[in-house]
Amino acid sequence: MNSVLKNADIAQVINSNEVQSALLPAKQQPKRTRTTRKNPLKNSKLMIKLNPYAQVLAEQRKTNTGAKKPISKALKKKYRNKSKAQLAIAYKKVHQTVSNAEAEYTELMKQTKL
Repeated sequence: MNSVLKNADIAQVINSNEVQSALLPAKQQPKRTRTTRKNPLKNSKLMIKLNPYAQVLAEQRKTNTGAKKPISKALKKKYRNKSKAQLAIAYKKVHQTVSNAEAEYTELMKQTKL
């Protein structure tokens, strides 16, 4: 048994004037407007659009109105030595409390031995 229609016949039916006149016109596809995303950290105009205060900050950076004063080497050394001494004192306190706790623990274990 042979089929009534063949592939060529279907193409003729679809492209016939009767079928084409009954169909709606083809819709146009929307244009793609997607582009590469811009980085606001590198693109100043985009950053200003996102954060208007960024322009004020940029001007402050240029004029150094918001810049910190540099610390002298002698002052850095003074702070460093002071912090080292404080660290040594704190280490001694911690070491002392740990050793005391260890001694108490060993004493307690000796007393509770069966």
